[in-house]
Amino acid sequence: MAQVVHGAEIAVPGMTARRVALAAGESVEHAAGGGEAMVYVIAGAGSVRLPDAERPLAEESLVWLAGDDAARIEAGAGGLELLLAASR
Repeated sequence: MAQVVHGAEIAVPGMTARRVALAAGESVEHAAGGGEAMVYVIAGAGSVRLPDAERPLAEESLVWLAGDDAARIEAGAGGLELLLAASR
């Protein structure tokens, strides 16, 4: 069953997803919480800090997290628009 949502967050059985807009220099943490999670860059640029590395993010970048993985995502000078999703 497809759903169209015009809000900040959607929760369906097994998954939650939310759209997040970060201004320049703002950051957000996202974790798999024992399941699986993803970060998708809708627009903008920035960086993602993982336990073992820091990587650049650009439009259409995708970060996949699993198990105990966690990431800190930071917006670059132009801001960052993200889709954050996680299994529940």
